[in-house]
Amino acid sequence: MEMASDGRYGDAVPQIRDHLERYQRALDGVKFSHRGRPIDEVRRALASAFQAEGIEVWKEVAEDAVRLISEDRE
Repeated sequence: MEMASDGRYGDAVPQIRDHLERYQRALDGVKFSHRGRPIDEVRRALASAFQAEGIEVWKEVAEDAVRLISEDRE
């Protein structure tokens, strides 16, 4: 199996890092404000936070995050 050169992956690292930082900001904000809240409320808040950050997140990833935030009773 031939390995791809590091150059193509290295070029994408800044974009990936930026996306992850935006995702983390959205997630942290909703965790802080909606921890333990009803799932539909968390879903709306997280969708708004992702939109405010200008990112798109796979539905499955968003739903996992929604469930974890809603179930967190800390």
